[in-house]
Amino acid sequence: MEKCKERGERAISDHKPLLTYVEDTQLPMDFVNLAWMEFKRRHLPEGPDERRLQADWRKHFVNCVTKGWYKLWYASADGGYALTTVGIQAQRLHEKREAA
Repeated sequence: MEKCKERGERAISDHKPLLTYVEDTQLPMDFVNLAWMEFKRRHLPEGPDERRLQADWRKHFVNCVTKGWYKLWYASADGGYALTTVGIQAQRLHEKREAA
């Protein structure tokens, strides 16, 4: 992520493979942002996965979203999406941290 900052690039909002997947699946961007907050919480220093360094962390995040690693949402029969219990808990955690 430091390399993106150095180059003046946005972390995920400009990453074409992610945007294409989100558009094709109609996954709400709010859910992608929740996954991004959880991804950062886990992979940044002091996170449980901080030692799991990746050569291409953007690709790693796209895999996280497309494979539903964190089980934050599910696709409903009507074509929409909704948060799971895990997703609601993550949302509450990040809302509380943002408010602090």
